[in-house]
Amino acid sequence: MLWDYTKFSQTEYEVEVVDIDDYTSSTSGCMQASISIDSTASAAIPYSITMHIRGSQSLGVTPIGAESTISMAGICKSPSFSGMVIPTERNIEADSFSAKWIVNSINRDYPQSFIGDKPYKISRSAVVTNMLVPVDRYQKTSRAMKYAIIVVLLTFISVLFAEIIVKHPINMFQYLLIGLALILFYSLLLSLSEHMQFGLSYLIAAIMTIGLISIYMLGVVQSRRVSITIGIVLSIIYTFIYVLLCLETYALLTGSIGLFIALATIMYASLKINNKGYRLQ
Repeated sequence: MLWDYTKFSQTEYEVEVVDIDDYTSSTSGCMQASISIDSTASAAIPYSITMHIRGSQSLGVTPIGAESTISMAGICKSPSFSGMVIPTERNIEADSFSAKWIVNSINRDYPQSFIGDKPYKISRSAVVTNMLVPVDRYQKTSRAMKYAIIVVLLTFISVLFAEIIVKHPINMFQYLLIGLALILFYSLLLSLSEHMQFGLSYLIAAIMTIGLISIYMLGVVQSRRVSITIGIVLSIIYTFIYVLLCLETYALLTGSIGLFIALATIMYASLKINNKGYRLQ
């Protein structure tokens, strides 16, 4: 097949090859072009390959030349560079990136030319750009579930304080129902996020959970003030968790500071309870 211009398509990618005037063959996941080269010629043979890649997790290039200069640029907010060497130049902007590698043959663990069938791990010398998705809806839901124990503990502590202050006993079954409502939040979040934006689904799931627990507490302790207070506390907790889910670099630092403030508040509130003479029944 004469190959002045051809377009090769597979499920994973498309390849357009221009200006190669010889025969070609293709195999599964691989494209090859045979070019007649005069053994006495010293001039470089120009060629170009354009690849339109869709849905790829990463892109790697193996520097098999004596001196390879590799440049990559694309639209990705959080690229990650890996492989044998790191880029000599890189620029990451808000929605795009560019990187450049200069690799010499002496940096590889295989020669430029060799005779025989000795296997060389050529792929190990590849330079790779990973197209990372910072935080998607499933990752956010998974991360939100990791904070579940914090949400449950802080809510139970708030309910316990309410029980002590109003001197209205709350039995274990009622605590269990409150815990089930908190756990149901994550099922609502995951199911809603599959049909709408994560922020909106989080808001709806939080409002439903806060409303359910607040109304239930109103029926249990017969105190509107306690019910509103529990609703405010839950609103603060879910807002704080959402902020953590949206953060990347400072999520751990922000979470640690938030938990420290929460613990300090609980300790101070416990002193107020003791000073006023409230006691558990």
